[in-house]
Amino acid sequence: MIRQIFAFAALFVSNTLWGATFTVDTTQAGDSVFLRACTSAPGDCSFRGALLNANANVDLDTIAFNIPANEDAGCSSATGICTLPSPGSFTSVFQGDSISAITTEIIIDGFTQPGATPNTLSADGNGIDSNLKIEVSRVQTGLRIINGATIKGIAFFDAGTELYLSKHFANALPIVVEGCYFGARADGTLSDIGSLAPATVFIADGLGNFNSQVPLGENNIQIGGVLPAQRNWFPVGGLYFSNDTRRTGQQYQASVMGNLFGTNKSGGFLGNQSGTRTAIRFVPISITTATLNIGGTTPSARNIFASVGAAIDSPAGLGPTITTVHGNYFGLDVSRMTSSNPFDGRATVRGTRMILGGSQPGQANTLALSLGQFDFKLIENGGDMSILTNNFIRPPAPLNQANPGIGAVAKFAGAPQIAVNDPGDADAGPWQNHPEISAFNVLANDLAINYKVDSLAANSEYPLTVEFYRSDALASYAPTTFLGRDVYTAAEAGSNKAFNIALPAGHGMTNEDVITAIATQANNKGSSNFSWYPANLTFVGNQGGAANTPVSIRVRMQGLVSRPRGEVRLEFGPFSSSLPPPCIITLLPVAASPLLAEGTCMATFAFQGMYSVNARYLDIEQAFHAIDGTTPVAVRQITITPALTPDIFCHGFEDNSNGTCRPLP
Repeated sequence: MIRQIFAFAALFVSNTLWGATFTVDTTQAGDSVFLRACTSAPGDCSFRGALLNANANVDLDTIAFNIPANEDAGCSSATGICTLPSPGSFTSVFQGDSISAITTEIIIDGFTQPGATPNTLSADGNGIDSNLKIEVSRVQTGLRIINGATIKGIAFFDAGTELYLSKHFANALPIVVEGCYFGARADGTLSDIGSLAPATVFIADGLGNFNSQVPLGENNIQIGGVLPAQRNWFPVGGLYFSNDTRRTGQQYQASVMGNLFGTNKSGGFLGNQSGTRTAIRFVPISITTATLNIGGTTPSARNIFASVGAAIDSPAGLGPTITTVHGNYFGLDVSRMTSSNPFDGRATVRGTRMILGGSQPGQANTLALSLGQFDFKLIENGGDMSILTNNFIRPPAPLNQANPGIGAVAKFAGAPQIAVNDPGDADAGPWQNHPEISAFNVLANDLAINYKVDSLAANSEYPLTVEFYRSDALASYAPTTFLGRDVYTAAEAGSNKAFNIALPAGHGMTNEDVITAIATQANNKGSSNFSWYPANLTFVGNQGGAANTPVSIRVRMQGLVSRPRGEVRLEFGPFSSSLPPPCIITLLPVAASPLLAEGTCMATFAFQGMYSVNARYLDIEQAFHAIDGTTPVAVRQITITPALTPDIFCHGFEDNSNGTCRPLP
């Protein structure tokens, strides 16, 4: 086995044993031979000394902790928490023994420090109750691990890269990080890092001088796990994945399971957007094959992405071969609640070669936006992404176990609006035309749908899987309830097809519901946008009125296939403090037509003049758009005349010149 040889190794060879345990008993930096002895004598084993001893041994060693918190100057006697300097931050002035990487197998167990306890809470609606006693400050560089290792029970609270994980040996020994904090101190206090980058774990298959042609092992990196004690907490920290072109051999595989990103210790929102900038980021450096699994099909494998700017960012270009994202919460906390803060809980997913969700039990992710984020992209397809059966809920509300929803809302890159289908799907890239629903009818327990997918066999990989959803009112008409799926063959490409779905008894569906669909190519080669219905937004009447008198402003939405639903926002211009505030109109069905919906807003203008009224349909993640795929909008000019002078009857002794009765002088 390859191992790093240090010049001073002879100083402690007599103390190293096969499978030895080196117990850290001081918080001092370890910049002397005495502090690297690591014998049974008290105070002679610094963290750096223990690592140097373990690194000179060829077997799996354990670094334990037994620092006397009541005596050591680097510990708090009140809390029992001990702060260690980073072992990579110090270089001996006379030995020249800087730690560039840990090359041998190692276990670093912070839970061995007296008083430390791992998390015991389950993943279902809980945060963590772990009690850490060891925290490490990164002063210059973080800790580099390039062989099999387990790191647990340590709080990394500084800014910058805290851990470098890079598997360089072709063996089955994984690198596991469990029960740690990144971006918080051991007592749970969040790091005050200001504008600096948060605490991160950098994961790669090649680092610095260790980019040799060594085959990589499989299943070699695991962040978190399915057991309560394995859950990591990233309040203001994250993960960076990178590849290196000089790697050869087997692909590396990584799993991220059961972690909390952008939460407080209880698993709730941080209350502002100062949390994790990006929870998981891919740095596209090479074409080295890699597989990343985020989450899993059981609640214990679920990752929580709460107060984060972005949950997953996998930009177009180079990166992992494929990423599976299953069973996670995006924009929710552990209690399955979304945030009422419009700047919180907007955990977005930007994907390249990503399988987001799936049709199998437990694969569906739950995605949500905070209240008020109508124009924010929740999912952005940066490349060959397959969006299957994911959940979407809004406004803030707990999941209903009777109707959890199996839908997704996708906003694709490259256009500010929902894309219009191209005839025959001649688009470049992995894009796929969405199903076009021409009619549907609910009769008893049968849903009959007529649809087509206008994609030529040469431009899509057939057969297509077409999934149908009902858009529920509580989800802003986003696809939320899975109804059924059909197989659309190459022989049917571009042609209308009738498809029937058997509904359960008591389903409650009517022809007033909104049905949408999504088409996914074979072999997960990409999914379409969700289908949408063309609709037109206009004003009705609205000739104006008088100042200081409520004016009725009515808008109308007319659909071509289904009756529009939702809300319309009215704004009045030009901007002035004297103008009425914006008005939100809820569209209501018009009984005279199955395709019309209208709503009215009462607005009061303080002064006479010409006013512009701007109407905009809310929002971009629903089933109704203008014919060109844009958000339906309308503009109307109205005239406001001078205020009316009411007829005032006075008793002969009052002045009514200003429209009121008052005593004469």
